[in-house]
Amino acid sequence: MTRKIKKYSIDEKEKMIKRMLPPENITPSNLSIETGISKSTLATWKTKAINGLTTKDHGRPENIITSREKFMIVMETYTLSEIELSKYCRENGFCAEDIKKWRLTCIDANTIKVEDRVDTNDLKAELTEEKKKSKELQKDLRIKEKALADRGIYIVSESTFYRILREEGLQHHRGNSKAPERIKIPATHISTAPNQVWTWDITWLNTHVRGMYFKLYMIIDIYSRKIVGWEVWPEETGELASDLVERAVISEKIKGKPLILHSDNPYSEAQFRTLKYRPGYPQDGFKSIDDAREWVLHFVDWFNNKHYHSGINFLTPNSRHTGESAQIMLKRKSVYESARILNPQIFNRGIRKLEEAKAVALNPINEKKDTMDLEVI
Repeated sequence: MTRKIKKYSIDEKEKMIKRMLPPENITPSNLSIETGISKSTLATWKTKAINGLTTKDHGRPENIITSREKFMIVMETYTLSEIELSKYCRENGFCAEDIKKWRLTCIDANTIKVEDRVDTNDLKAELTEEKKKSKELQKDLRIKEKALADRGIYIVSESTFYRILREEGLQHHRGNSKAPERIKIPATHISTAPNQVWTWDITWLNTHVRGMYFKLYMIIDIYSRKIVGWEVWPEETGELASDLVERAVISEKIKGKPLILHSDNPYSEAQFRTLKYRPGYPQDGFKSIDDAREWVLHFVDWFNNKHYHSGINFLTPNSRHTGESAQIMLKRKSVYESARILNPQIFNRGIRKLEEAKAVALNPINEKKDTMDLEVI
């Protein structure tokens, strides 16, 4: 028996395509349930529409998606990770590469060249400052020359002294003592709330191929320990790191607010240890980058929402990040106080500290350790 294929009119197709595009943006799956048209048929129509093909005019190319609609899609997907973007494309019939091209087009259209932003007042101020420094240097040299003259001594000018020292290779540390070394004291960073200080780093994830690794980029809020951004890429570049930070800033809704971004510290190291010793981590390596992204996606969900972190008094990072932790700690304290009233002999030393650290610090100096309620890393 031959299966009868239902034919749809051009108007029906266009109507369905329009519903799958912004602003309604209904997924082929949901539209299939609503209309009875197969998901694959709807996805095909949408893909052809996105690629600029329409059923009108005998298949002649026509731009179905407007610039505004492309912009809305870029805004909707900008903060998605690669695996989330792939899922979005599958559900909505888009191509990830097309969305990335639209994203670059939007960025280029809104990028202002540096030379176009230069303020003439800034240039004037800069020139004035340089002239001032030049005059001060000339004055200093004249004073030194006069001081030598007052003692009845004139050898050569100061500039000649330095020229001779350079030519003879003598303009460096001399003597038996060790040359002084400049010791860089690590900067102290203190966070008293979420999204004040972030730490980021990269770790390598092993694969089935010996010597080949995927690079896991991860950003952590030191106050809450929440993973605010992550991505797995095959390479390690500054551009990818910058892109991830920007996406995390937008996702956390802190664009334009003060933020310290720190790298290479115990927070990231501890996080990566937790990840690689998590049950289920593939010690033999990941088969593909999609497998790696899928695994990290589940890890991040567990870590942020289900993991009771010992570093923040056994709260979940997300509860600390959203501020729910204060209420949680009050409930815990109430439970322990009730237990102590019923069984005072068990709590002869009192109940444990059930308070959150008011601040978290990186590289704190001793004075700050003594004067503030700090959790120190």
